[in-house]
Amino acid sequence: MISELYPIWTKPGPQDYLFCARETARWLRSIEIRDKNGGYWLKNSTGDTESGQLDLYHGSAGIMLFFVQLAAASGDASYLENAKRGRGLYPETV
Repeated sequence: MISELYPIWTKPGPQDYLFCARETARWLRSIEIRDKNGGYWLKNSTGDTESGQLDLYHGSAGIMLFFVQLAAASGDASYLENAKRGRGLYPETV
């Protein structure tokens, strides 16, 4: 968590955005569902049992892209492992 509040006029910097992206990744990792094919994320985290959707904006594809971009921005290859697990939904395309 951010240890102190910034004054409202403080412009966020790259490290602030990276911090928020890493916190988002931490949450996404906590709700990932793993099975024999890899991992996926439900369209919402309210307990809906419908499997992950296959479009960029409402399902695992967008989350996989997020992890790829975060790996590139942070230099942390562990985020790529999350993206690779999601490819179980898309074996012929990834």
